Amino acid sequence: MRRLWLMPPAMTIVLCTGLALAQAGTAPAANSTQDQSQAPLVFRTAAELVIIDVVATNSKGEPVTDLKTTDFTLTEDGRPQAIKNFSFHAAPSGEAEGARLTQPPLSPGIVTNVPRYRNAGSWNVIVLDAVNSPLLDQSNTREQLLRVIEKIPDQPVAIYVLAAELRMIQDFSSDPKVLKEVIAKLKNKGPGLLDNPRGGHETERYAAEFFNSLPAVIQHRIIQWEGESTAGRTRSRLQITLDALNAIARNLKPLPGRKNLIWISEGFPFSIDPGSTVTAHEYVSGTDYRIQISSTANALFDSQVAIYTIDSRGITSSAFFDPTSRGNDPIGRKQSAIGPRSTITEENANLDSTHASMQEIAERTGGRAFYNTNEIGKAVLESLNDGANFYTLAYSPGNRNWNGKFRRIRIKTGRAGINLRYRLGYFAMPANSGSASEQAAAFSRAMDLNSPASTGILFQAKVLPAVGGQTIVNYAVMSSSLVFQKGQDQLQHLSVNCAVEAYSVKGESVRRDGTSYTAALTDDIYDRVAREGFPCQQKLSLPAGDYILRLGVRDNVTGQIGTTDTMITVPSAQPAKIAR
Repeated sequence: MRRLWLMPPAMTIVLCTGLALAQAGTAPAANSTQDQSQAPLVFRTAAELVIIDVVATNSKGEPVTDLKTTDFTLTEDGRPQAIKNFSFHAAPSGEAEGARLTQPPLSPGIVTNVPRYRNAGSWNVIVLDAVNSPLLDQSNTREQLLRVIEKIPDQPVAIYVLAAELRMIQDFSSDPKVLKEVIAKLKNKGPGLLDNPRGGHETERYAAEFFNSLPAVIQHRIIQWEGESTAGRTRSRLQITLDALNAIARNLKPLPGRKNLIWISEGFPFSIDPGSTVTAHEYVSGTDYRIQISSTANALFDSQVAIYTIDSRGITSSAFFDPTSRGNDPIGRKQSAIGPRSTITEENANLDSTHASMQEIAERTGGRAFYNTNEIGKAVLESLNDGANFYTLAYSPGNRNWNGKFRRIRIKTGRAGINLRYRLGYFAMPANSGSASEQAAAFSRAMDLNSPASTGILFQAKVLPAVGGQTIVNYAVMSSSLVFQKGQDQLQHLSVNCAVEAYSVKGESVRRDGTSYTAALTDDIYDRVAREGFPCQQKLSLPAGDYILRLGVRDNVTGQIGTTDTMITVPSAQPAKIAR
């Protein structure tokens, strides 16, 4: 632990407390190629803004683009709120690659995780979920995407795959050829956490004659064990899914505007109920996921992410009438003995629960849910077009009691015949609601080379050439990404963790080190940090060889994370020359 009272120069700051939803600008880090000598200071103390994207359509489903601030009324838990910021965003009409902004080249040895895109209006992320989808569904999804990829509008699209972990297979691109090539190369895979990983009719795990011959007490124990096994797999799927959603929220947060997250899956292993609670589809262990799911939901809200859920199964029918079935359920009981009505009723109840979960998650975030349709490709196109035109409203909530409860937002318009869709609220949780152990686990996952780069904290870093086997990394962390807290000593306090992990070129972890910095800044040093950035340094000793470095920064107050990667070569030690 290092405690800093005086710091070298650093960059721009946004000071936030409570529920901080306002987006910070992406100012360049220290040592960038841009001139910062005239950069203004920006101070926003205790600026709690709730940002809401609103999609407005007429009776034909067409976007309504001429609404004004006075056309909207907004309430939180029934109490009127003043709209402080208002804007309209239309789908870009320029060239496809107009959404990409190439920054000036960085100096040698300098890397950054600052996004290199300008405002494209909306950003689209397609997630192909192999955790919650069987293999047959994955094949169908890939084939349908290939058929419609040429019709994708000129908007930036990124593609992720969720298997045992989240992996970005294509960064934002508007080139259909690039997207098509990536999708064509995909192979069916998954961690096998579903009861029926392959899909189709679920084969029996026990022969009917064997199961029926067992004593009732043994049959009961088998059924109980099957339930516990399902619950265990569900817990794993739930954690993988939550980790993926948090990683996506961190990665998308700095991008300005709306983010449309198109999630193609058989279903989510959790739901956000219409009331004030969240639940997980796991009932055996009694594990309480409410805080974790609420935090994930808020991370999505903060990043202006709207989820479009698409059921990868399409139109489904009961397994009772499947021609490949031998008339037994998965544990060997005769379906005729259980009764068709009971079997079909249970299947319908499970399907209704899954669709309700997809609908709730979409509605809660301002997206749409697509199910009971075989046109998955068409649903993707509708999702892209739906989120292309939207209004952004922002307000500062009058209720400053961050008690963790859900606060319902309602937005109305006086114009007749207009349908509004927006996220229905947020959980009133403080920014630092995660425990130290949860933050440490999230940082560890973010430092994994297979995890997408995180942009919750923006920074530049200069990697100095290795000397004597020691690599030095100097960070300049954008102050607009950090939270400063003024203490009773009238100093500005900050807590940051800077880390570096070295991987072999094969992706194997070699060494990791990190340091936690706490700072108490006087006003003059605080002003310099606000203009130029917060500096920290990390050293790592490595043997000769080629390495991939993952650099990471975490705000220990909010738990926000930033990461990026770079390559280095540590040369072999040169033998000393013998004087002649």
